[in-house]
Amino acid sequence: MRKTCGLLLLSGSLLIGTANAGWAFPDYANSAPESLVRDGFGGCVKTGMWTEASARPAGCGDPVPVAAAPVAKPVPVPQPVLDSDGDGIIDSADRCPGTRAGVSVDGNGCEVIERISLDSQLFELNSAELAPSAQHALDAAAERIVANLDRIEAVAISGHTDNTGSEAYNLELSKRRAVAVSDYLAGRNVPAELMRTEGMGSSMPLADNSLAEGRSRNRRVEVDVKM
Repeated sequence: MRKTCGLLLLSGSLLIGTANAGWAFPDYANSAPESLVRDGFGGCVKTGMWTEASARPAGCGDPVPVAAAPVAKPVPVPQPVLDSDGDGIIDSADRCPGTRAGVSVDGNGCEVIERISLDSQLFELNSAELAPSAQHALDAAAERIVANLDRIEAVAISGHTDNTGSEAYNLELSKRRAVAVSDYLAGRNVPAELMRTEGMGSSMPLADNSLAEGRSRNRRVEVDVKM
């Protein structure tokens, strides 16, 4: 019985050795075509014919490819941020360079001109005739508008009254006062084609018309500059 087992083992060894010679990697032990024998650590079992020059199947000693080190991208050198006129808007975004120091600007770096409110003291009582004291206030308004003509789209002039008297009378009076302001500004180099006038009567009060102080505030002309 022992002799029979020895012959079987010997025959098996000879069969494997012979088969290895005709397979793709004869220097490694094969248990079947294209099926390599591996040891307890998962490595391929070498035969006595194995040398350093032997071809290596994948996973049986092939050199592990080393990933190329990432190429460092050059760090951009920060450029100085310029704000030549000091208005808080950098030059590359400033649509109005050279803004005067200390003025308020919008997001484009342009001087903000929104509303110029002229009170009732500019006019004689119940009249659209400008009072002598009106000149200084209107000259200042004209100067601000003319200095920004390249950016101005329109100048809307609206007259307002308190609620004393009839609405029809107040509406007509407010229109005439708006026109009077427009005519004065035109005489101070504000282009007439930029201006439009409107009378609002007592429809848009700022304060309580039951009080003298409130009525005084409500009698006004507003110059809205639109850019």
